[in-house]
Parts: sequence; structure tokens; C-alpha cells
Amino acid sequence: LQKKEAGKIDEDTYNQILASMESAQPSEAQKAFNYVEEALMGDIKVKEESFLNNEDTSLKNNAHRTKAKSNADEIKYPDSLAIPTISQYQYAMSVLPKGNAYLQAGINMKALQFKDGKLFFADSSGVMQRISEVELQNFRTSESIKIDDLGLSILRAYYSILLHNYKEAIIKKEKMPKFVKLYLPDLAEYLGLKRNFDKKTVASIMKQMRTFHNVVGVMHIIRNGNPDKSYYPVLNFEGYDAKTNTIEFASPYLFHIIDTICRASVVIDKKTKKPKLKKSGEVLHIATHSYLVHSSISSEKNQAAVENVINIVTVIEQAGDNTPHIKASTLIERNPKLKQRLEESKNPIQLLQRTFKRTWELLREQTKLIEVYKNIQLPDPNDSKNIPTMKTLEMVFEFPHEGKKDKSKSSNQKSK
Repeated sequence: LQKKEAGKIDEDTYNQILASMESAQPSEAQKAFNYVEEALMGDIKVKEESFLNNEDTSLKNNAHRTKAKSNADEIKYPDSLAIPTISQYQYAMSVLPKGNAYLQAGINMKALQFKDGKLFFADSSGVMQRISEVELQNFRTSESIKIDDLGLSILRAYYSILLHNYKEAIIKKEKMPKFVKLYLPDLAEYLGLKRNFDKKTVASIMKQMRTFHNVVGVMHIIRNGNPDKSYYPVLNFEGYDAKTNTIEFASPYLFHIIDTICRASVVIDKKTKKPKLKKSGEVLHIATHSYLVHSSISSEKNQAAVENVINIVTVIEQAGDNTPHIKASTLIERNPKLKQRLEESKNPIQLLQRTFKRTWELLREQTKLIEVYKNIQLPDPNDSKNIPTMKTLEMVFEFPHEGKKDKSKSSNQKSK
């Protein structure tokens, strides 16, 4: 309807789209949806180009762009990132196919349709058929998958924001909206950017959101007593409103991850078989996330080093009172960005040097490890002994400490 009113879809095409949808013919409806999607995606790219080519690149607030008049959702921002530490979901924001949830990139979403966590496609006769995991490989895009292009940092930031507000909604006995509208200066600040940003920053955020257009979120579940898999869209970019300075998105995958983890983390009383309650009356949950990584790490340029930091903090938090340790080869295996870079690099030694040196720096600059863990020992970025080479990938990194100074700090978070 928006395209028709804008004069970009003629009356006959518009009526055909409506008719195909109303007749509930799966194949025709899917073609219609694909047509609209392509039109919208093309329009977004055109708008972005004109947006960037506009001579006035400033985005100063005016009467229509203040937060009070933006009509943005009342969203609270946690003071750090939420990193899943339960092993089944620690790779939920990774393309590493391990655990109960992960990302699968390079899927041609135009030919597929989601319904109740299942994926369908129209066969030659127009009948919608459910896709098996093996058949899903036939719907991969012809383009090579560049894991490095995926905006995993921004996805992790959105996850943290949604998780924080999901918990707030539970306390208030409210429902989270399917679409979330964020005031861009608030989001920029959370990502470690300046509140008074330019148009290139807006375009960069939109571009990162669209990197998930051909990515599927995979969740292992039990359906009717048998193991099965559910598939969900990861991140749908709904639009940027320049007048109100807001950006809107939806993420069925992140919502399902959050809902699943929160439900599974409820502590059940063995005698009453009911959820245990805190003195405040709130439901008691086991710790499922770490909050030791600053959200500003999202704007770090060396994203391979960021992934290392996430994995190392997870290892430290999972180790408890034991000495946390991990091999360099294991870190690389858990870091698809770095692994793909190494496979394509002409100078892997230099790549390892830059990545691990920055990793050790970020552990100090962008985490609360030193603040939370008493006398924790982190590798010296300037000591060559802490930089692996292709011949020393079996070297082990240890992060000994004397326990937490305040055991509540890594499992609690504050709002901004």
C-alpha cells in the first residue's frame, strides 16, 4: 500500500498482489511477498545513497528530533553487554554450529517462508513443503559467505537491550512488543559512538542490520518428544525515520532465545514443584549471563579480537573457582571471523599478532575483569610470548585469580 501510494506500484500490480494473498495460493503469495520485499530493499538502497549524497551531513536535533517527540519505545539500556554463559546457548550470536542455538549464514531467504519456527518453500506444483536441514543447503546464496561482514557486535548489543527490557517487562507483567523502536542517539551512545553523529553513522548502523538479511537463527528443540530444529529470522530492519531520529527492528530469533533461556533458568522448589521466590517476591533465576564486557566494545574496529574477548570472558565466568584456561587453537576454532581471516590471509603471522595483541588490550580496556576478579592475571599485550604463531597454536593461555571481589557484579546489571 505504501508503494502504491508513492506511485511505485501500479493499480493492476497492486490488485494482483492483493488477490494472490487473499486467494491463499502459497506459490503466488510467496511470489507477491518476494516482489514487495525486493521493491522495499531496492528502495532502501536508493534512499541510503541519496541520504549519503545529501550535502548537509549533519544530524543536529531540532523540535521534531528530540527524544520526547520521537515516539520511541520506553527502552532501558543496560550498562554492559549480556553474554550468555550457559553452554547450550553461548554460541547463539555466532555462526559456529554448536549448542542449542547458532546462526546459519548465506541462506537465500527470498525463496523461503517462516511459520511457527519452521521453514517452507513452494514446490513445482505450488504446494508449500517443509524444509529439512539437508534441503536447506540447496537454498544457499551463490555469493561466498563473508563472516567478517556480519554485524555480530551490533546483534549482541540488540540482544542485551532486548534481554534487559524483557526482564523489566516480566517484573511489570507486561508483554514485549514484536517491533522495537529505538531513539538513535541513545543507541549510538550504547554502541560506544557519539550522540551527535553524522549520516554516515546512520548508514553504517543500517548496513550492519541488513547483513542479517540472509541469515537464519537455528534452535534445537524437542517437538513431540523428538529432537527437532526451529528456524527464525535473525534481524529484520523495519526502517529509519529521519524526522523522529528513530530506528525500528524486529528479531524473532533473539526473542525466542531470550524467552527460552529465561524460562529454563527459573529455580524450581523440589518439594512444592513451584518456582522459588526472592524476598522481594520476584522469581528466582540461576545466573545465565555475564555482564563484564562494556557495550562500547561494539564500535571496536578489530572485530576478530572482540570475538576473542567474548569467548575468553565466557571461559573465565564458566570456570568458577578453577583456573580458567584455553588453547590458542580452541580460541580460533570458536572465532569463525578469525578462522576465516587466517584461511584467506597471505600473512597469518601478522594477523595473529594484531588480533591477539588487541585481544589482551581489550580485556583491560573494555571489560570489568580486573574490577571483579581479585588479582586476576591477564596476558601482557607487549610480551611476544603471549602471541601465538601458526606453529604454536597449541599454547595454553591461563587467567588465574583469587576469586571474585563481589560475587554479584558479574550476574547483575544496572540501567542507564
